[in-house]
Amino acid sequence: MLAYYFLTLLFLALFAIVYALFRGGVQTWLRLKKGFSKTHIRKLKKGKKNFWWYQALHNEVGMGLLYPLNKGFTLVYTLALGLSLVLGWWKPTSVVLCGLMFLLGIFSAIMIGFALIWSNIEEHGRPIVFLAQRKNQGLDSVIIDAVAVLFCLLMGYAHILLTADLWGTDLRFW
Repeated sequence: MLAYYFLTLLFLALFAIVYALFRGGVQTWLRLKKGFSKTHIRKLKKGKKNFWWYQALHNEVGMGLLYPLNKGFTLVYTLALGLSLVLGWWKPTSVVLCGLMFLLGIFSAIMIGFALIWSNIEEHGRPIVFLAQRKNQGLDSVIIDAVAVLFCLLMGYAHILLTADLWGTDLRFW
C-alpha cells in the first residue's frame, strides 16, 4: 500500500509537469492564433479563476474545448491530489483514485499533444515536424511528440494496473 501511495504522488507530479507545458501551449496559442500580447494575456489572468481557468480570456476570445479541458483537469487533479494526500493510504480510496488518475491520463495526453503542436508551430512554423533542430540545440520530432502523448496514456494505464495489483487482480495483457 505504501508503494501505491508514493507512486500515485509521483504520477501526480508528472501530470503537474504536463499541465505546466499545456499552460505554455495555451500562451503560445493565444499569441500566435488570437494575436494577444503577453501583457494583455497577463492582465486577463488576474485573479484565481482567471489564472487557473482562463475565465476572462474565455469570455473575451472563446477558447473552445480548451476551456472545459483546462477546467476539468484542474478540478480532477485537485480532487485526486487532496484524496491522495488525505486518504491515499486507505485501500478503498484506491478505486476512486484509479478512476481519477485514468481521467488525468486522458486529459494529459490531449494537453501535451496541444502544447507540442503549438511549440512546433512557434519554433518551426508547422504543427507536425518529422525531424528538426530547435534554436536551443534540442530536437523536435513527430516520434518524440507521439511518445509524450503515449506516455501520458500509459501513466493512466499503469495506475489501473497498480490498483488491480493492490486488490489481487491481474489485468496485464502480456
